[in-house]
Parts: sequence; C-alpha cells; structure tokens
Amino acid sequence: GHKVTVIAPGLQRTPTPAVSGDSPLSKGEKSATVIRRKFFYPMWPKWLPLYWFLTNKVREEKPDVILCGKALFEGRLAMKLKKKFGIPYIICTYGMEIATWTTYARTRKQLTEVLQHANAVLYINKKTKDELVVLGVSEEKLTLVYPGIDPKILDTKTHDNVFRKYMIEKPYILCVARLIERKGIDDLLEAYSHIHNPIQLVIVGDGPERANLERHAKTLGVAPTFTGSILDEDVYALYADATLFALTPKELPGDYEGFGIVYCEAAYFGLPVVGTRTGGVVEAVENGVTGILAL
Repeated sequence: GHKVTVIAPGLQRTPTPAVSGDSPLSKGEKSATVIRRKFFYPMWPKWLPLYWFLTNKVREEKPDVILCGKALFEGRLAMKLKKKFGIPYIICTYGMEIATWTTYARTRKQLTEVLQHANAVLYINKKTKDELVVLGVSEEKLTLVYPGIDPKILDTKTHDNVFRKYMIEKPYILCVARLIERKGIDDLLEAYSHIHNPIQLVIVGDGPERANLERHAKTLGVAPTFTGSILDEDVYALYADATLFALTPKELPGDYEGFGIVYCEAAYFGLPVVGTRTGGVVEAVENGVTGILAL
C-alpha cells in the first residue's frame, strides 16, 4: 500500500488526540499521517509560506500523486508543484463550488486552468460533470465517485435518554441538515403544516437560518423540535427510530445540493425518504424505490 500524508488546516475548535498536531489517522491496518498547518498568512501572496512548506515536503517524501480536496485553492498549489516537480494531481469536486466560482471571471479563469492541468477530476453528480465538460475538462479525465458512509460509525444502540434529552416522542419525522437557505427547510415546514395526524418533526442541525425558520414555523402554526447541533451518536440514534427522513433542498443561483450523504445515512437505517429533484439528490435517492422526490 501507499504511505498517505494529509495536509489539513489548523483546527477551529478544541482538538481531540486523534486529530491534533502531526498525528496518525488509523483505519485498521492502514494509516495516514495528518499534518495541520496554517493555510493563509498576513502577507502577499498569503499562501506563500504553505507553498514553501509543501515544496520541502515534496522533496522529502517524493509523492506519487497529490489529491486535492478542492480546485481552489489547493488545486492551484498542486498545479504549481506539478510544474516544478512533475507530480500528477487529482481534483475533487462537489458541485456548489464549481457553480459559484464560474460566476466570476477571475475565479473562473483560475478554476479552468487548474482543471485543465489536472491528471484526473472526480465528480459526484451528473450536473457537475456537465459543468466541468463546459469548462474544457475532457471526458477521459472525469471519474464519478459518490460519497460513501461507514457502517461501523453509524452502528449504534438507541438509548431512551436520547429521546428524553431532546423531548422527542415516537413516531417522528427526522431532518438532518445545516440550516442554510439551500437546504429548503422552509419548504419542509410548509409541507409539514399540512399534516393533520399528530407526528413530531425533528430538525437536527444549526446554522444562520435557524431564527428565521423558528419564526416561519410559528407563523405556520407548527411546533417542530429544533435540536441544534448534537453529538454524532445521538444523531445516529435518532435515525434508528425515525419513521421517515425528509430534506427538501432547493437550487439557488450558484448554489445547489451536490449529493446529500444524509440520504445514504437514512437509507442505511432503512428509512424511506422525501427529497427534491435538485443537484445530486436525484442520484442519492432512487425515486419510487428508496424514496420520493418532489418537483
């Protein structure tokens, strides 16, 4: 196997021993070394110290390939390293960021250059693939790689105290999302207001739209449970006993749902789902089989 070194930005929260500093990230018999560095500095160009560090790291480790989490700005550094050392690089794309960066002439130009010099480009939905082709990426470079889930992480035993903690009673509809406009929680609340049989709607997650959504729910005369951000194991416990999973993203200018891994998590727990035909959701949910996709 290959030795893997991950260069990641510094943590914005209190680190756990598994993710702090230069540490091994273990997966069974395989392991990766995680090195956390500051990405930007108060100078111009602000990424120059990171580039110097990466240059030294490349000389030291002589990597076979560089895998970039995003095209900008990680891909720009990889492109510079390729020109200097001849190391191939691969770009990961997700959808929303491509739509956003192509809106502006400067970032569109940078994005196009990075993508066209890449040895391979990964995408997670057909809509993004079509956008990449328009940007000049050849079909031969493109590879579809859907996001996956780890059953070992999701497996958890439900504890009654989870329901007491968040004042939840079965049956309930579950929604797990960052509370931003694109997630369409306002539309979900509108649909929920038309359900006459008593069933609780549990919305897990937080974000800048939470206060607006709470006001919107009050206006609609419904009282969903907003849990805010909670522990992962609590989220999995709520998946395990939910009746239905619902998330109704919407497409905004330069912003759409790239895939929706929460639909896969819901499917793992055997939940039927309700989603919308937007972005990559149509590939995460098989309409009429694993769930229902609204227009």
